[in-house]
Parts: sequence; C-alpha cells; structure tokens
Amino acid sequence: MELIGTETRAVLAAHHPEAAGEIANVEQALADAPLDPELLRLCQQYFAAALNGKAFARPAPGTRDAACIAFCEQFMVSVANVSDEQVNGLLSHCSGDEVYNLASAIYLIEMSKRLELTLARVLS
Repeated sequence: MELIGTETRAVLAAHHPEAAGEIANVEQALADAPLDPELLRLCQQYFAAALNGKAFARPAPGTRDAACIAFCEQFMVSVANVSDEQVNGLLSHCSGDEVYNLASAIYLIEMSKRLELTLARVLS
C-alpha cells in the first residue's frame, strides 16, 4: 500500500530523503500487517476525499465498511472521542486484534494524507 503518491514521494525524497525512507518502511509494515487491503483502500479513499473537500460514496449501513467509515470520521475529528459504539461497530465485523491493527493503520493513513496536502502546498 502506498501511503503517498509518486509526486509527493519525489518531492519528499529530494528535500528529506530520510523521511522518504521511513515512509517506505511504514508502507512495508502495512503491507506485512494482517489487514484487509480493501479496507485499507477504503480508508485511504475516505481520508483523501474528506481532506480535499470532495464527496465520498458512503457504504451501505450495517456493513463492515460503514462501521469503518464511522470510525474514520470520528478518528479524523477527535480520536479521543471515538465512542464505544463506534468501536463496537467494528468489533461486530472484526476481531479485537483486527480493530487494533486497523486503528494503527488509520492513524498512518490519515497522517500520510495530511502530509501530502502539506507538501503539495509548502514544497511545490
């Protein structure tokens, strides 16, 4: 899974090669993690749309994808205020370990999307 796009990677590598290397390490760790790649892609799409003010096609209510997006939405606004209901929504579709791994991945995905926005504006 690529956390940042090709352009962002090139700009980052030119200005901060160590940081670009660390992102590559994180991408590899995500690739090695026991996470559903489709769910990770869904999270990436959500954060990219939300941070760029674009529309996002909402998954059908009651599905694993809908629970994931509800979690992502709250995570983005305030991770400290993720509710038991949102966690339980994920737990109804995933194991505790999967939820833990997903939360860790969501953090990385959100931060990488913010990094892309920042670098596009600051280092262009």
